[in-house]
Amino acid sequence: MLRFIKYPVVIVGATIAGYYSGVSASLRRQHRKAPEEHAAYLEDLPPTLKPIAEQIDKHPIFQSLKYDSDYRAIIPAHSVPESLRPHMLTASTLLGPGKISVAPMLFLNGSDLVGFYHLGPDLCGHPGIVHGGLLATLLDEGLARCAFQALPKHIGVTARLTLNYKAPTPADAYVILNAKVDKIEGRKCYVSGTLSTLGTEKEPSKILVEADALIIQPKWAAALPPMNP
Repeated sequence: MLRFIKYPVVIVGATIAGYYSGVSASLRRQHRKAPEEHAAYLEDLPPTLKPIAEQIDKHPIFQSLKYDSDYRAIIPAHSVPESLRPHMLTASTLLGPGKISVAPMLFLNGSDLVGFYHLGPDLCGHPGIVHGGLLATLLDEGLARCAFQALPKHIGVTARLTLNYKAPTPADAYVILNAKVDKIEGRKCYVSGTLSTLGTEKEPSKILVEADALIIQPKWAAALPPMNP
């Protein structure tokens, strides 16, 4: 993972980025309670992780979204039923010290999504450089969840994900994911986004990966009641 990849990497498949199995009510609760639950989550974190979460929490962008009435907040890892959580990649396997250090909070407003992450040193493809596949996973999930807002049944699968790696992502980095719905065509939703460093007053934000995706609502979703994204 030492070389910059200056050409698009295209991932084509039918990765199910959404699932139904009884989480709709849980997600509705998360939309209402996420900021309060996040505060409680910070209190319960071990001392080694608390400074990481507090660093994200006090960032001006996080604070502005946290209190913006146009945005809803969710903590995806907390919305997964506990019985399923041990089997989930980003809600369990990749979550914890040295990895995705603290459960990310996402903010959604109907067509946009913003997410905050800390990527630890155990996610590397080369020492000190976060694995590009991990970044692809975050963008796959982030862009898909952004698309869920616009799809009629709020569920979809990734049909295509295109990535442009702009710069290496250093380990132990704070990053921000931005995604937006570009176009809706029936069951198809076109989404684009970026993964960037979380800028500071001394060091401006830098784009690490650009992405666009096609998220398709499967035909069988027509038989489901609407899911809250």
